[in-house]
Amino acid sequence: MNPYRKSTITHTVLVRYAPDAPEEFKEFLQKKQQGNKQFLEFYTGEPDGATKKQHFEATQSMWKSAGVFIRGPVTQAIYKSGGPFIAGSKPSEADYHVITWFARTVTNAGLEPGSSSSTVIPKIKELTGGHEIDPVIGKYWDAWVARDSFKKLNLH
Repeated sequence: MNPYRKSTITHTVLVRYAPDAPEEFKEFLQKKQQGNKQFLEFYTGEPDGATKKQHFEATQSMWKSAGVFIRGPVTQAIYKSGGPFIAGSKPSEADYHVITWFARTVTNAGLEPGSSSSTVIPKIKELTGGHEIDPVIGKYWDAWVARDSFKKLNLH
């Protein structure tokens, strides 16, 4: 589903149900509704130059943070375990969290989640600031993509 359509549906649902939500969820839903509204206004309206600049700076910052995470803790954990997974030869709970996030990052980069590391790594490198990404990350990705469970569950 395209992100615009998904946000439109989310906005419609939030407008309908947020006002009648249980008290403990109201603040969360109101914040969610406001954030979603800003997203829709940005992509469907004519944001001014300052708003565009702020949006794109925030996006670049998030991509850089993703690169720091990939190049730092993820790479270090794989080396520490001997790989190809964070837990070593078999995935652990940590791997399930990381691969779900990484697969979403790959789709955010405009790539299919089943793409090979030869496609994924250069794109992620480009978006995260251009710094080298250790080959263990490519091996990590390819180890996941090769798993039947990754393919069957359409993990992304």
